[in-house]
Amino acid sequence: MPRSENRLSDNEERCIARWLSERSIDIPSKNGRTMQMQILRLYECRSVNGLPLDVLVAGRASKRAPTRKFGVIFSQSKPEQQYPIDVYWARLLDKDGGRVELTQLPG
Repeated sequence: MPRSENRLSDNEERCIARWLSERSIDIPSKNGRTMQMQILRLYECRSVNGLPLDVLVAGRASKRAPTRKFGVIFSQSKPEQQYPIDVYWARLLDKDGGRVELTQLPG
């Protein structure tokens, strides 16, 4: 369920700040492993094509890899919407935003 207000929580802000300071984000790959994506651009946003979205990321797995764009939604419950881009559901696992579980949403 998307958040009722358009503001990120302090813990979500800390999580984004950590991604920015590390310049990378670990996302699940299709084979079940974790892939580290180098962050080229990160935008906080409210929606994409009218669907709720918290973060839009442009990143790549290596210097030679093509740039991928994907979104991140912070929520305790899995969103039901289908998106026109790859979107990951982020669920915070601790109170300081240090650990987050990302799950790719169908789309």
